[in-house]
Amino acid sequence: MGLRLPENWSEKSITIFSFIWLMGGLKPDHKTIAEFRRKNKRALKNILRQCARMCLKLDLIAGNVLFVDGTKIRANGVPR
Repeated sequence: MGLRLPENWSEKSITIFSFIWLMGGLKPDHKTIAEFRRKNKRALKNILRQCARMCLKLDLIAGNVLFVDGTKIRANGVPR
């Protein structure tokens, strides 16, 4: 189980005002986000689990569907 974010998440976070507010005005780059995720893997896993349990308790989700996005797209210029 892991938290997956698109590589350009740091770029998207800068353009979404709610993320800028949530991050206290910080605009981290991809390396910073990747390092944070690596160092806090266990804590992120636990908080996501708690969030899912809270959503179940509040009947926001049924708990019978699993969403996974493991999309891999090859760039045009990459040789085989």
